[in-house]
Amino acid sequence: CPDAGEIGTAIAYDPDRNALHVAYTRYQGLSTGIMATTSTDFGASWSKPVLLTPVDVQPDSFPAIAARGGTGIVVYEHGTGGSSRDIGFAYSPDSGRRWKAGGRLASSAALESTPDVRVSDEQGSPRFFASYVEENDRIRVLSSEGSAPGSWTTERTFLDKGGTASLGSAIVLPMPGPDGGGS
Repeated sequence: CPDAGEIGTAIAYDPDRNALHVAYTRYQGLSTGIMATTSTDFGASWSKPVLLTPVDVQPDSFPAIAARGGTGIVVYEHGTGGSSRDIGFAYSPDSGRRWKAGGRLASSAALESTPDVRVSDEQGSPRFFASYVEENDRIRVLSSEGSAPGSWTTERTFLDKGGTASLGSAIVLPMPGPDGGGS
């Protein structure tokens, strides 16, 4: 199981649907998984928590969450044995009423860590951006349209020659929108 310092919580508010989502790490048997719950009355009541990750002996931790237009996306670290990790994701297409396991954003022999996810503030269908650190020297940024949260496209890969990615920070950067403006 991860150390107590590896247990995480994340929160996102969807102003379009008045939905508050919380994703968190929870112990499950010999390991940990990622759970999600939703409130539509500013926390007065909450939906039954849903397990977003498979029950296995590999730890899932460090969730990040973003929500807009009724779509919620959670990204997290998934242990693969030894010191290796992948980046997994799950999504809700209906403001947290149902959650779907989305598979892996990153699944390779490379060490992938510190996922993050954000959503654009542009009008229309929301655009989500996810990032993670790969092998402590590259930051990968992917995007997905809110109408197709299971499909991701690589936007950019930043090489980190200064070594700051090894400190574990991955920040989603504003990306140009279709009209060339910021997102």
